[in-house]
This record gives sequence, C-alpha cells and structure tokens, in this order.
Amino acid sequence: MDDQDATAPPAPRRIPRTRKRLPLAMSEEVNKKFIFPNADLMLLATYEKRPVKGKVSSVAMSLASPVWQKFIFPPFVPFQDVDKPKDERNTEIEEEQDDNGQAGLRPHPPADPPADRPKQLRLSNGGYMVQELDFREDNGAALLVLHQIAHLQFRNIPFRLPDRFGCPSYIFNKLASMCDLYDCASLVKPWVENWVVAAQDGPRSADHVAWSCCHTVDNGKWLFIDWVFGREQSFEEGAKCAVRKIYVRRYLDGTLRYKIGSRNFPKLAPPGLLENLLKHRLRDIKALLDIVYAHEKRITEGVKEEFGWSQPIVCNHYNRSCEAIIYGSLVLELTSLKLWPAIIEHEYSESVEELAESLQNMTIHHIGPTKDLFDGKIETHENCGGINIREQVQEYMVKQADPVLPHHREHMRIQRERFEPAK
Repeated sequence: MDDQDATAPPAPRRIPRTRKRLPLAMSEEVNKKFIFPNADLMLLATYEKRPVKGKVSSVAMSLASPVWQKFIFPPFVPFQDVDKPKDERNTEIEEEQDDNGQAGLRPHPPADPPADRPKQLRLSNGGYMVQELDFREDNGAALLVLHQIAHLQFRNIPFRLPDRFGCPSYIFNKLASMCDLYDCASLVKPWVENWVVAAQDGPRSADHVAWSCCHTVDNGKWLFIDWVFGREQSFEEGAKCAVRKIYVRRYLDGTLRYKIGSRNFPKLAPPGLLENLLKHRLRDIKALLDIVYAHEKRITEGVKEEFGWSQPIVCNHYNRSCEAIIYGSLVLELTSLKLWPAIIEHEYSESVEELAESLQNMTIHHIGPTKDLFDGKIETHENCGGINIREQVQEYMVKQADPVLPHHREHMRIQRERFEPAK
C-alpha cells in the first residue's frame, strides 16, 4: 500500500483565485470624478463595477432634486437618539457596524433634541444634515452625469451618452430612471434632444426618434426615456412600433418572456404600458387570422343557388377541380405557417409584423385554362376564388389603433409643462 502511495501522481495544486485589484492611481482618478467643489457631504457610488468615494455639495444636490434634499435634510430627527435621556445621546461621530459587519461612521444628531416635547415638533429635523449618502445601487455613469450638471460642471457633460452591451440607449435609460426616481428630469432637459440625436446618429426633429434604427434593439428603453421627458410624438410612434414587433417566448419553467428583436422587453416601463401593448397585439393577430380563416370558411360553407343545386362560391365557371386546387393550396400554405388547424390569437407566439408578412407571401394556385362543357369556349381561372389576402392584410396594417393610454399622455403633458420657462 505504501509502494502504491509512493508511485501515485501528486494531487494537483489548487491555485487560489485572487480578485483583480484596481491600480491605486486609477482608483484615485475614478474618485476624482466624483469630487466636486464646495463639497460638504460624502458620496458612496459604484462606477464601472468599482466602489467610489466622492464628495458633493449638499446645496447643489438640494437645488437639483427635492428627493435628494430630503435625503440630505430628513424631516425628522434620527429615531435612535430622540427618545433617549440626554446623558445617553450620542454627541459626536461614533464608529459602528452595519448589517454586513463593516465599520462605518454614524453622524451625531442635532444638539439637544428634547424627547419630552410634542411629537409633531420632534418630526422637524432641527437643522440635522446627514454626513454620507449611499448611491451604490444606482448606475455610476448616469449618476456622474447628474452630479456634473447639478454642480455646474458643464464642460464635463458628454455630448453623447456612452453605449453599453451594444445598446445606445442603455445609459440614457438608466439616467431617465434616476430622473424619474429623484424627480429631477428638468435638470437634464437642455441636453436630452442632443443626446437623442447623438444616439440615433443623425439629425432629427425636436420630438422625433428614428425608430427604424432602434426599434429592433432597444425599443422598450426608448419608450421609458420618451415617457420621462415628455416626448409624446416619439412615445406614440414607439408604442405602435412595439405592438407590431413584440413576440412571446415560453421557457421550460413555464415563464413567459416578451421580446423585441433579441432583447427582453424591459421591466422598467411606464405603468400599464406592456399590458396595453399585448392587448393591441392580440387584437391585431386576431384580425389577421380572421382574414384567412374567412376565405377558408367561404370556400367550404358558402353556397350559391343556381340551376337548382348548391355550389361553393369559388370558381367563376363552377369547376370542381379549380375549387379543389384553390382550397388545397390555401390549406397547405396555412399548414406550413402552423396556422392550420385553425388557432386562436393567444396560441400565436410570433409578432404581428411577422404574421402579416407571412400571410402576404402566401401563394394560391389555380388550374390552367379549360373548355366550357356546353359551347367549348376557353375558360381562364386566374381570377377564381376571390382570395385577395395580400390586399386585405396591407389595408389592415396601414390603419393602426393608438396604444397610448390617457394617463401616459397626461404624464407627458405635465412633464412638458415643467420644462417650459415660467411666464
């Protein structure tokens, strides 16, 4: 046994994985981006997946966002000290541990908040200001742009917001979500149209987005951007585009994903928008399916009383072979598209646009010229059947209902009014 152990190959050495550290010089350079003049407040952020400690001005942040103002000057005294006896209150900054066991600083409360005064008076902050703000869950690039504008560092504001993951609106969307969350959309309004033009790689009108170059990639993100900044015309165009482009995928775990192009429809969207888009999508799919199923039903059920017998209304010359060719080619085309046996709109998972294109490309065959049984005249069958699916689908796709809900328009109207200069 010992000999076998001696000849056995040595166990492979396990090399511990080490976390790649950011060079000190680069780390300091990143921190400098978040250090602003007249700073009196510590800022914690995450920039390019790295922790950042910056310094910001409480005055600039308070003017930029009413939400930030309440973060900095909370309208109440910290509850951990207000009801304690005076000799037990913290009167200076102390070190304590958070839930993760990491040491941090706790700022002192305002001087002498008497615990015995009425509750409504204790809710006023008495001049208390926090010493540190934690924005680590927010997107660092978008947060940096907001602070550059708030601190009047206009020369540092990018002409074009950076791309992420091949998506030109990724950072723009994050910025819009923060503007909505912190109620500061008016802060960045002067730059919005320039960012839109830069993202679309070409000049556009003031309230228009080139959906032809963005709808297949990040349509859902642009919808939220337009909603936040009150771009109503662009929002309507994008919503109509989404109705035609969105499709459904069911995964093995039973979950449904709604997608546009190769991307999932974003979770961050105006309230009620996705539900209404899906409602309009189902309505359009049903209307398109009804077009082709109506022709199949007309061939099999429609009758015409003439010469004392019932005849399907298909062939102009009452030729059974012509009817069989037309009906067979129609059913074969529907079968190849997985639309036969007939389905309902909820069973179709592809987009409205794909369904319309498939129906317009259907080929209905006819028999060649035949001789009339009575007078021997040549009969042509190119116009038999009356199946004009292509024209019917094109006509339906031209007229599209508006998928924008009234409360979406009201929100965008309010946003535009906030951006207008005071009279």
